[in-house]
Amino acid sequence: MSTVICNGCGGNCRTNLVNSDLPDNGWVLPYPSFGYYGGFSDNLGYLLGDNEPQPDFWRLCHDCILAIFSVLPALGKSMSVGQHPCDDDTPCCKWAWKHDDDTNTTLVVGDDGNWRKAVAGEFLS
Repeated sequence: MSTVICNGCGGNCRTNLVNSDLPDNGWVLPYPSFGYYGGFSDNLGYLLGDNEPQPDFWRLCHDCILAIFSVLPALGKSMSVGQHPCDDDTPCCKWAWKHDDDTNTTLVVGDDGNWRKAVAGEFLS
């Protein structure tokens, strides 16, 4: 197992993929795709070589994603259940899923914050 640095908080993120810089249960945001002429990050100057180069992408850890959802709750609500794996007895967040070997079923997080059996069509929908 290796680690990468989260661009959001500066913490270490596990990465279980071999030779990868992708954080487990994180996001990689393609920074250059965010900008456009007249947008919040107007990238016309960057495209013309007037500004310092920006990172190609930002790596964000699981906790930074949860922080984004806390300040942008509509974004969190737009995410379906079962976004990322979690093998813990207690779910790490309401977007986690896990496979129950005993019953050979997929579990997602219920309204009570505990594991429940996934319903057909809701998992990563």
